[in-house]
Amino acid sequence: MALRWKKRALELLIGLAFTNKKDPAVIPFIPSKTEISALETKHFHRTTPERRGISSKRIYNMLAELEKNPRANIHNILVIKDGEVISEASRPGYDINIRHLSHSMSKTLTGMAIGILVSSGKLSLNTHLVDIFPEYKYADKRFEQITVHHLLCMTTGVGFSELASVTDAEWSKTFFDTHLSFTPGSTFAYNSMNSYMLAKIIVRLTGMSLTSFMNEHLFSPLGIKNFFCEVGPEGVEKGGWGVYLSAESWAKLGVMMLGDGVFEGKRILPKAWVEKMITPHMHAPETTGDFNYGYQIWVNRTNDEFLFNGMLGQNVWICPHNNIVVVVNSENNELFQKSAVIEIIQKHLSGPLKLENYDTRALALLREKEKHFFEVRALIKTLPEKKGLLARLGIKSRTPFDTKWNKILGSY
Repeated sequence: MALRWKKRALELLIGLAFTNKKDPAVIPFIPSKTEISALETKHFHRTTPERRGISSKRIYNMLAELEKNPRANIHNILVIKDGEVISEASRPGYDINIRHLSHSMSKTLTGMAIGILVSSGKLSLNTHLVDIFPEYKYADKRFEQITVHHLLCMTTGVGFSELASVTDAEWSKTFFDTHLSFTPGSTFAYNSMNSYMLAKIIVRLTGMSLTSFMNEHLFSPLGIKNFFCEVGPEGVEKGGWGVYLSAESWAKLGVMMLGDGVFEGKRILPKAWVEKMITPHMHAPETTGDFNYGYQIWVNRTNDEFLFNGMLGQNVWICPHNNIVVVVNSENNELFQKSAVIEIIQKHLSGPLKLENYDTRALALLREKEKHFFEVRALIKTLPEKKGLLARLGIKSRTPFDTKWNKILGSY
């Protein structure tokens, strides 16, 4: 049974690479995004960088460097200092207040929700997974060692991953069917299905959906009204990905974490849980970036910074020593937090923030830069039509999608 998803994965890859199937999926398709995105209300006060002790020239240079770097393909960026927005910019077609797919930043929300259960006494970090879900059988006896703690810090050893989730619809059953790669707690292995099981724990113990639970305990207290969470094939939110929130909403969550769980005088998360989340529990590989792993969140190896991170460049970068939160939505090519965008942000905002003489021209230039952010990349020609080796050999004909898109988009 454990090999089922591996066989289906191979079948899917063969279907994608060597055939012209109209639908190469190996499990029934279930729509995930079932709502149209809506605008979130602006909440934070807008001010100038100088009023918060930062020069507009510094922020201008950061935005200019982000625009120039070919590895930085940004949709939105929002910079908050001392609880106020000092800079915001969106490329054409995007907006700070439109919901955006967050990918693995969703994990940090799931970690917050688990913390609420733990802090209320309804769950323990030492609770064993098999005790919460006694109905599932498992062949590997080491499953009996897996605790909530192991799920939170990615040390379960389970091989059934997010990649395999597209080849199997019985996520929980297959999770338990899988042979462990290592003894729980011994090694860090990033796996979104650990986060999915955390979501299932919340549903099992509260009788609520993860969406309803987060709305009651996180979103509503923060004044976040427009959100959406994708649901997996078992009818449970995915937990490790699939949340849609605006940059403004993510900023509220970042400011709340920066405030040890307090947002504008209101306690949202227990301080003790925030401290547990941003404590490095496992050393992550150097290839993933400059951060180790806490509880569903990334923690800097050398300073107090921590990070919500999702693939393709979704980030909430939190810098306590400078009291700054930066939210970024992107379409980059990185899987983890090792990115040119984070490096550029750190270069300009992580070190000492010396305020030069006030320069009204610098502020005017910054506001103009924000207004036309990334417009230089708005008119990029579509790629010319190419045929790969398989198509030239007659094994596979070129798929029609690029031709259709060119007709829709025109020359640019």
